[in-house]
Amino acid sequence: MAWRRVGIIMETFHLRPVKSMKFTFDPFTTNVRSIRELLHMVHSPKVIATNDLVALRINVKSNRCEPVVDVDFADGEKLLLKTKNLTTMEMLEKLTLFCNAKDIKREEITHINTKLEKKKPGKRKK
Repeated sequence: MAWRRVGIIMETFHLRPVKSMKFTFDPFTTNVRSIRELLHMVHSPKVIATNDLVALRINVKSNRCEPVVDVDFADGEKLLLKTKNLTTMEMLEKLTLFCNAKDIKREEITHINTKLEKKKPGKRKK
């Protein structure tokens, strides 16, 4: 059931405001499944196509470190997700929330005139 929600979020997920993402985890510890699933989703060709300049770094360590996703945005802000006790869905929702809030293209959307509005110049919606 949760994977259906993940699919819905992934249809509109983008990395436009992201400058770089760094995934750090130890594969031999517990609770790394969610960060590995998020890495798989973010590394898909459809998501990468939304921002070709994003730098994805993967640090695999063997020192029993806590799994962490460090996201740097283009405006200089940072997001640190400590993923030890988070599910894949929670991380994806948080990342989507931040990416949508910082998306520049979302603010640049202008009104598109339809054929009917072009015929009647006095009744345009703004």
